Amino acid sequence: MAVANLGITRSFESIIRRAVRGPCGLRPGARLLVAVSGGQDSLALLLALSSLQRGLGGLGLALTVGHIDHQLRGHETAQRERDLVEAVAARLGIRVVSAAVDTRAIVLAERCSLEDAARRGRYRALAAMAAGLGAEAVATGHTATDQAETVVMRLLQGAGMHGLAGMRYRSAWPVGDGPILIRPLLGVTRAQTAAYCQAQGVTPAEDASNTSDRHRRNRIRSSVLPLLERENPAAVAALARVADAAADAAGLIAAAAEAAWPSVVTAGDGGLSLAVDPLLTLPKAVMDEVLRRVLTEIGGASRAVQTPHIRALARLAAGAPGRGCQLPAGWRAVREAGALRLLQPGEDLPAPPSLPGEWPLARGTHQLPGWRITCVVGPCAGLVAGRFSVVLDAALLAQGAVFTGRRAGDRIEPAGMRGSRSLQDLLVDAKVPAADRAAVPVLRCGGRVAWVVGVRVAGWALATPGRPAMRVTAERMA
Repeated sequence: MAVANLGITRSFESIIRRAVRGPCGLRPGARLLVAVSGGQDSLALLLALSSLQRGLGGLGLALTVGHIDHQLRGHETAQRERDLVEAVAARLGIRVVSAAVDTRAIVLAERCSLEDAARRGRYRALAAMAAGLGAEAVATGHTATDQAETVVMRLLQGAGMHGLAGMRYRSAWPVGDGPILIRPLLGVTRAQTAAYCQAQGVTPAEDASNTSDRHRRNRIRSSVLPLLERENPAAVAALARVADAAADAAGLIAAAAEAAWPSVVTAGDGGLSLAVDPLLTLPKAVMDEVLRRVLTEIGGASRAVQTPHIRALARLAAGAPGRGCQLPAGWRAVREAGALRLLQPGEDLPAPPSLPGEWPLARGTHQLPGWRITCVVGPCAGLVAGRFSVVLDAALLAQGAVFTGRRAGDRIEPAGMRGSRSLQDLLVDAKVPAADRAAVPVLRCGGRVAWVVGVRVAGWALATPGRPAMRVTAERMA
């Protein structure tokens, strides 16, 4: 081996050895599945791991190659890649396990992009391979250059610390259940993997999809990173430091979120409940991490959780009861009094009971189920009206006005409108959640609807100048 090649080999393998023994955290004797596509990065990973196995003081790992055909580039291309992987593995004396993934079928079934479908299918297939082999980890060929591209992509998406942390040397399985995922090449660049393959006399396969501008990552690879490297030749290393710093910060935030979790999140039948008051008192970064974990827990894959979902939940928590929003994987959130309820697909909030019986309107303060009613009689000019406070003719008191629940066929003659409207239509127009409509109090007098609390008041029931008036206020009780 030429002196130059020997130097490239020793330097490259030294970095991989430190990664495997250090941050990748593999124990001697571990069974390791190495994901190899036939490209330069995964081939460099396989060659280095095999060399480090054979050398003095070897890593002591049991290696198997896993090769995935995504069925996207035609039979001949896929066959050439598989033949290359099998030839290199045979030269090294390492077994190859192959699998095919119907990527386009995943796109149709799961309504995701082609790129995301390939990723899902690949990781599911590798997890199945690892389970069959009894492998405790899978190694992939992600490099420092991939890390730099990931950080740039996350910056463009406005990611927080968790997103900017990018990829780690050792992490949990990213799609469903699987073994540990390790990335021993995060300390080397794509240029170094190319040089290492050349030094080993191996010509990698070329994946034409890696040069297509259809994918954002490829555009960052071909245009953005070269521009950054013109400004700073060490841009890849600088972005790796950003990822490391973000990972440190994300670790502190995660610890704070873990400590806050018991006081915020409660698991119950059909979903989760989040206590709003302790949630809103958390620092924003910690609150976001709690919400991200909640969304990851209900949605499965963390990649499905995006910043807009977290922001929507935060807005819902800070808003008024009765609102809701859709979440990933068919879940939805509903803001209740003092809590956010997260409901799994097909699950509904239990409908509150209809207001039972009749509750006479009287001076002063009195209660009906779920509400506090206050009635103050006084001059019309000194009384203030609002959505939950109306100024009515005081004669309704003497005429026996009562609060009840909504009844079939109820109609009201709304102030400022001609004719009558059904209460059902008014409640829908007012966006009162269906589950809450039965509990809305209705004030009646002489068989007519005078006020639908929080929705509409009848014109005939309003106070008029020169006649005794009263202000009736309804306050929802937690």
